Amino acid sequence: MPPTPPSSPSTHAILDAVDVPVLAGEPDGTITHLNAAARTHLRALGLTVDVGDRAPAVLQDPHVQHWWVQWPDGPTSARLTRLPFRAHLQPLPDGWVLTLHPQRNTQDQAVFAEVMEQAPVGFILLDVPSGRVLHYNAQAEAILGHPVLPGDGVDAYSLYGAVHADGTPYRAHEYPSARAVQHAEAVRDEPLRYRRPDGQLIHLRVSSARVLDSDGVARVAVTLFYDVTEKVRARERLAATADHARRLFESLPQIVWVLDEHGAVLHFNARWAERTGLNVHPDGLSWMEALHPDDQAAAAAARREGFAQQQAYQVDVRFRTRDGAYRWHHCQVTPTPPMAGSPVRWVGTALDIHDRWVAEKRNQLLRDLALDLAAAHTIDAVHEVIRVNGRTGGVHATLHLHPDAPAHPPKADPERHVTDVRLPLVLGAETLGVLHIDFLGTRVLDARRVDFLQSVAAQCAQALVRVRAADAERAARQAFERAAALLHTSLDRAPVGFALLDTDLRYLNINPAMAAFNGLAVDAHLGRTVHDIIPDLAPQIRGLLEQVLAHNAPILDVPLTSQTPDAPGQTRHWRGHYYPVRLPNGDLIGLGALVTETTTLIRAEQQVRASAAQYRSLIDNFPGGAAILFDHDLRYVLVGGVGLTDIGLDPRAMEGRTLRELFPRDVADQLEGPYRGALQGERHTLEFRYGTRIYLCRVAPVRDEDGAVLAGLLISQDITDLKTAQAQMHRVNAQLEGLVERRTQDLQALHTELQSYTRAISQELFEPTRRIGSFLELLQRRLGPHLDDRGAQYFTLLKAEATRARELVQDLVHLAGVEQRPLRLETVPLDVLVAQVRSDLEPKLQVQQLTWDVQHLPVVRGDTLMLREALTSLLWNAVQVAASATPPEVHVRAETVGDAVRLHIQDNGVGMNAENVEALFDVRARPLTDAAPLGLANVRRIIQRHGGRVWAQSRVGAGTVVTVELPAGT
Repeated sequence: MPPTPPSSPSTHAILDAVDVPVLAGEPDGTITHLNAAARTHLRALGLTVDVGDRAPAVLQDPHVQHWWVQWPDGPTSARLTRLPFRAHLQPLPDGWVLTLHPQRNTQDQAVFAEVMEQAPVGFILLDVPSGRVLHYNAQAEAILGHPVLPGDGVDAYSLYGAVHADGTPYRAHEYPSARAVQHAEAVRDEPLRYRRPDGQLIHLRVSSARVLDSDGVARVAVTLFYDVTEKVRARERLAATADHARRLFESLPQIVWVLDEHGAVLHFNARWAERTGLNVHPDGLSWMEALHPDDQAAAAAARREGFAQQQAYQVDVRFRTRDGAYRWHHCQVTPTPPMAGSPVRWVGTALDIHDRWVAEKRNQLLRDLALDLAAAHTIDAVHEVIRVNGRTGGVHATLHLHPDAPAHPPKADPERHVTDVRLPLVLGAETLGVLHIDFLGTRVLDARRVDFLQSVAAQCAQALVRVRAADAERAARQAFERAAALLHTSLDRAPVGFALLDTDLRYLNINPAMAAFNGLAVDAHLGRTVHDIIPDLAPQIRGLLEQVLAHNAPILDVPLTSQTPDAPGQTRHWRGHYYPVRLPNGDLIGLGALVTETTTLIRAEQQVRASAAQYRSLIDNFPGGAAILFDHDLRYVLVGGVGLTDIGLDPRAMEGRTLRELFPRDVADQLEGPYRGALQGERHTLEFRYGTRIYLCRVAPVRDEDGAVLAGLLISQDITDLKTAQAQMHRVNAQLEGLVERRTQDLQALHTELQSYTRAISQELFEPTRRIGSFLELLQRRLGPHLDDRGAQYFTLLKAEATRARELVQDLVHLAGVEQRPLRLETVPLDVLVAQVRSDLEPKLQVQQLTWDVQHLPVVRGDTLMLREALTSLLWNAVQVAASATPPEVHVRAETVGDAVRLHIQDNGVGMNAENVEALFDVRARPLTDAAPLGLANVRRIIQRHGGRVWAQSRVGAGTVVTVELPAGT
């Protein structure tokens, strides 16, 4: 009986009845039937197969019990799909039947295939042991840049793009897949370089291994790989950055180190060993050996605090260098942000600041010395300042104020040790003496120390000159003011404006011509400043006047423009000449001003610029000089001026000719430089003598609208008369200087005579007043029992007045002697001095329930005996004034203000108004109480001689506070 064809209905019914997948078809490969089980299983695999489709080519791997079907996608392509079945193909005479037997875990395998298709890594399934590619996912193709290459085995791997580090390609058996397939090697995350078809070199991490089935047999191998190119490149960049950082760390000029989270030193750069000669021990502690012993505790404390707060810290310490010397360094230690999984690291730097530290220390010493010397008002005070500051600096310093004292200027020599130096005190060309500094040991004189010592000597010299000149300056100022009155008479008829001003720019003298320029009367100027008189013009000239005083040099031919009070709204112009006025010894006491009004000239120049014709007319008639325009060849283009005719020159004949064609060589040489400077945009002013006349010449550029220099302009003014007036003024000044010197000598003699007379009068008055008091005492004893109450009251008043007269005479004696007694300066403790004064006053006190409030008092610098007299007067006055209060109180306290001590003595008396406060220390004022008639005047003289000051503050009903300011002691 012939077999039933696969396309017969009976065959189809049989196939539908079985529960395993079965397909049947014609000999030409066309599928004629597939049962329900086949449709279900193939659909689960993502395969859509139906009647009429071409039959698949069924391939069986001879080594693996798996089956593959190749489904045709088109005329020239096919898709290879592994089936989770065991297949049996039964050929028939008129067709075929394909039976598929599903394997175990079919659903799991389908899920696994789906997962691997979507996995973010490349996946390749290989046959074992041939190495033939069975399956790969889309990610594998994306990573490699091409489809997995076809091939029958491992030998085909040589077609892939893996390369070694040197660029040579992998051989087939070197691939991780080949080693897994052929040698059962389990390759895990192996790095691999791969060159894609587009030439790009990428980095992969590859894992490959055989996979055992449920029977424990390795039938396939799996290769997984993923792209790590970006990670590799980032790691390479990081390595390069780390290498750069290491090189930078080692090349930094500062000492740099790294600490761990516990503060132990991990590493120093090369500068540490180079500068200290020390190596760091593994325990991280030996670096402390390089610190100065006095700095180790501070460095350790700063580190503990910084580590405790996890904050950067700074500290200045001294490191010992290779030669054993210590140098200051500024250390800064900063924590670095920790990386993932890494502890905090601390980075420290040490910057050598030794030279700067020494310079700042010396500069501070110089500043302190300058302040102390500035407060010294006598030669003795300068001596004391030098001695005290020398002791502070660890040396013994003395002054020898003899011009012929031997001096040994120090010279820088790092190899030489000296015990002392003798620095000459020189100011200008004058040698004042020698500053002797004994180092109390040996010192090396390097260049910086020599500069420092020379600066100290220069400050001493300046202080000595200042103290010596202070008295002379005051006397000279008084003489100058008296001499100004004489100068006023001499200059009333001067043809130019003249004024004499002091160093505060106040008018001391002014002639009528200058007063007329300002539009005010002569008397309205005296004692007032430039700004008060001519406020519109003051901003123009104040800087010039201050420059004359500062540089002690004249400034000539200054143009000025302003309005005057007598002609508001009208602009006037002047030319000013300003020069310093000095005493015969060269001391500057003021300045003189000579002013010529140039309003007419300026207005004429403005008209010239408006009209060429008018300009020519103005030049031709230019008074007292000439106006000349010249080109770049120094050829005169336009010439005019009455002054040219006066000296025999024809302005018209000069036009068109050059400078050297017109004038002799010596004249041309004087003018050529300013001419060419004007053509370069410069301005020049010079005095020029031609024949018997003297001219003030101003040479300036002439520019076009764009600022380019077109030509040069010379304007000359005949100043012969001005020079004659200046010469006359110099003669008058010489006469005045002689007169001032004679008057100064007379005043000094008169002052000495007045002091002697005061002492004599005081001594003559003292004995009679003492006798009057004694006789009144005897008379009261004899007549006392016979006197009534009124008579006894009269005797009491007479005795009080006698005592008052005797105290007045004593105060007068003290006042006369204050100026004569030399100051014996020493350190005076105010606590002790006030206690002594209170003890002295206690027997005389008649004030009931007096309260003393004396706080802690500092020390001052002064003469103990003089200060005791001053405090006696002040405390006695306070007690007497406080006697009217209930209860009476006297408060004594002090404060330090800069380099001075302020002592405050306060009472709770009735107080006084402002006028009486101002007169409190004035010897000419009538005393307000019986406490201290002349004593407070003595107080002011004593305090002033100490370089201090005294003042009072009071309010009616609120008591009085007297403040004494004295130099602080050391």
